[in-house]
Amino acid sequence: LSEVRQRLIELAGDTRTLAQSAIRYVLDEPGVSVAIPGASSLEQLRNNVSAADSPLSAEERDAIRTVTRANRYTIHR
Repeated sequence: LSEVRQRLIELAGDTRTLAQSAIRYVLDEPGVSVAIPGASSLEQLRNNVSAADSPLSAEERDAIRTVTRANRYTIHR
């Protein structure tokens, strides 16, 4: 998983944190109207909220799906 994490950090680039990318990815999924991330500081809360202002491009979403595809939990499907 460390390789997946590293690739996701690279995809986030300098414009957003890994957490912001994850929140935005979840918010972009069809059928999801809210994401409820945890925050243990005001700074984390601000960073989480700012994810709503930074949409992922179609290319970024596709890249995230490609990187995480092999690591999805699919037993329940």
